[in-house]
Amino acid sequence: MPMKRYAWLTDIHLNFLSKDELNVFLAMVRSESPDGVLISGDIGESHNLLRYLRELERAWELPIWFVLGNHDFYRSSAAAVRQAVAELCKGSSYLHWLPAEDVVELGFGTGLAGHDGWADGRAGDYHNSEILLNDYWLISELANLSPRERYSQLNAFGDEAA
Repeated sequence: MPMKRYAWLTDIHLNFLSKDELNVFLAMVRSESPDGVLISGDIGESHNLLRYLRELERAWELPIWFVLGNHDFYRSSAAAVRQAVAELCKGSSYLHWLPAEDVVELGFGTGLAGHDGWADGRAGDYHNSEILLNDYWLISELANLSPRERYSQLNAFGDEAA
């Protein structure tokens, strides 16, 4: 079995690219002739995520395995975005959202698994930190919560990912 080549992309934030820049990016990845693409989150934001996933699928026509990052949930809820992504992937031959997949065998004893887990509030010193992430306003499960409630919700996200 010949060794396969995969492109690994992370934090691509396609929403910051112009249409021309997006086309250049898509062509650059395609020019590498990967057998598949792995994307580890932050593809866009909730209002454009599905469009970008469809554009990636059309441009590359090869397996795309991905997880979502915190920015992918911006201006919506994690639950709503995950539901929409699951529905999109059901009708696709190329899009594979890893949390909905079994372990993907890539070959030579290598498997691929993934989860959208990105934070749980347990690392560092949450209660004394002065840092307030945009996530706390732009992801509905975290918005309008007291610090204690937000910490609890972050822990719930972390528990789900564990």
